Amino acid sequence: MEPPTGRRTVVILSGPPGSGKTTTARELAALLGAPVTEVDDIKVERYGTTMSCDPSRDFPEAGRRVATHLERAHVAVIAEAFADDEHIDLVRRELPPDCNVLTVLLECELDKAISRAGDRLPLCVIRAQFARFSGRAYADRTHIRTGGRTPREVATEIAASVGRMNSPTRGGGP
Repeated sequence: MEPPTGRRTVVILSGPPGSGKTTTARELAALLGAPVTEVDDIKVERYGTTMSCDPSRDFPEAGRRVATHLERAHVAVIAEAFADDEHIDLVRRELPPDCNVLTVLLECELDKAISRAGDRLPLCVIRAQFARFSGRAYADRTHIRTGGRTPREVATEIAASVGRMNSPTRGGGP
């Protein structure tokens, strides 16, 4: 797949632990030639663990890193749970005002998430994160079910959405 042209685009991958954010981000990056920013990396740099977070510092820092990537790349990907829209807003404030933003919520079944993330996160954390997402309506997020699909299939679907966002008919062309 060719990297998109047109407006700069940020793909924000959100979802509970084990939904496939990191793996999908890497697949999407490979498809689009895009750098990836993982908020977990920022947490580990600052606190030595992914279990601690200061949203007022960590999410703007992620936005600044993505903005720096966009100086050299047409597309950038960011991965984090982002259960709260306020956290996404903290990232968006640091992005160039003229870029497209596609926010994707990756969804899967709890048992699949436990099998994917249970070796690195306590079960209570996975269940608590699932509860935060459960039953919430995210009107501004593209919902994609990851169960029964490979990360490459999910990334390909997202890449197609990026292509549509940047098509001349959508105003994303040069």
